[in-house]
Amino acid sequence: KKNKNVDFLVKYEGEETLFELINGTPLSEVKGLIYRKENEIIENEDRPFKVELDDIPFPKYLKFNLNNYDPVIPLITSRGCPYQCIFCPIKNSIGSKFRYRSPKNLYEEVKYWYNKGYRRFQILDDNFTLLNDRIFSFCELLKDQFKDISFALPNGIRADRITQELLVELKKVGFDFLAIGVESANDRILKIIKKGETLKQIENAIKMATELGFDVELFFIIGSPTETEEEIRNSFAFAKKYPVADAKFYNMIPFPNTELSKWVTE
Repeated sequence: KKNKNVDFLVKYEGEETLFELINGTPLSEVKGLIYRKENEIIENEDRPFKVELDDIPFPKYLKFNLNNYDPVIPLITSRGCPYQCIFCPIKNSIGSKFRYRSPKNLYEEVKYWYNKGYRRFQILDDNFTLLNDRIFSFCELLKDQFKDISFALPNGIRADRITQELLVELKKVGFDFLAIGVESANDRILKIIKKGETLKQIENAIKMATELGFDVELFFIIGSPTETEEEIRNSFAFAKKYPVADAKFYNMIPFPNTELSKWVTE
């Protein structure tokens, strides 16, 4: 409210809200918009989350000089996450309901960029492998279609959604890097943060991925509620247990409106 340089804010998904705003729809009728009216801040009704993501054209960056950037194309194939990790702000920004693009739609985006000379892709979903059948279908479309293509999953995937069969299929079509959110190498902490996984599941996924030749990165969090020094040291030791490419340790952040932030307040 104090920042007079800001006239509009778009809440949640912005495709339709921004389109209506720049096309002159009366401000009071634009769902998902926050705007300034003289000295008052008006917050309109929320816009429902988009269900059919195939209806949204993928970005082509026509106004960008792509030569100024690394030759890696970011892909986002889904939105939302149904899990209940107490530290995660995702459900407050894009919702708990998992919504996804079809394998055919995603294939068309890869094909578009491949024909423009791009060979490296990063899939930046929060939960890419939630529906394994969707990924198998995507892999089937990719098979024998593109040469010298590679994919990375740097945002992390859940260990309990990884199977040997899935990893083999991903490897066949060019996936070579994946990150796994471990958070903690202690089952007690995993329960407290409501990760919904066991250390055994996590360890099994890491073992399978490294044995298949993936570059694997692990994500950990330090500072979970009631975590002890011994438990932190367990995570350090776990990070060194397998031949992973990297391990990153982050401090726990109580993002607003998460269960963690409520715990901190209390």
